[in-house]
Amino acid sequence: MSKNKVAHPIFLKLVLLTVIPLIAVYSIILYLNYSWSSKNSLDQMKEYLVELTGHYSSDLNSQFLQVAQSPEAIANLLKVNDIPSEEKMYGLLKEFISNNSNIYGMTVAFEPFRFIEDKELFSPYVFRQDKSLSSLDLGKNYNYLDADWYNIPKLRREAIWSEPYFDEGGGDILMCTYSVPVYLDDTLMGIATADISLEYIKTRMESINIMRGYTFIISQSGTYIYHPEASE
Repeated sequence: MSKNKVAHPIFLKLVLLTVIPLIAVYSIILYLNYSWSSKNSLDQMKEYLVELTGHYSSDLNSQFLQVAQSPEAIANLLKVNDIPSEEKMYGLLKEFISNNSNIYGMTVAFEPFRFIEDKELFSPYVFRQDKSLSSLDLGKNYNYLDADWYNIPKLRREAIWSEPYFDEGGGDILMCTYSVPVYLDDTLMGIATADISLEYIKTRMESINIMRGYTFIISQSGTYIYHPEASE
């Protein structure tokens, strides 16, 4: 009887010394596995979102590059060829816009008296309107020489994207413009441009779905080109 009485406390001590520590170790292992699993899941999610954002960014950048290529091509054409007639200028612009659905409008805005000697301002502009192409001469609507899309690339002697602006007297919409100086030898002939509408950008960005997040675009100077909250 006395041996049995002694055996129980010893057995209890063995349980306490072996089973309980094992439970503690197992609990720690379960916690670590959960933590590592959660961390791996978060890391994988971050990696996926970075890749997805990079894909959409690359796709949008490609569309902007395609828009920029058109005025670059026109500038190169005017460098090596005689300046075409007024009719052919409009035809050339229509051809470029028809081949690129991302472009809203295009023009070649000439320096004063550069197109023909007796015409101070001439800027043939072709743009999309009511699912067709319309055209007008910006030189008859306003003095484009003061416009940022004309003045800044002229002063910098380099191609640039403009900040967002409302093109009153031209396309009459919110847009961004890519402008390319056109030189013949070292003489500035004018500025070739291509416009992309902010409404087109808005539609394109709203089609992007990144889980519960949202996308936005800012210019190099920090101006919002697109943000899902209009107040931004």
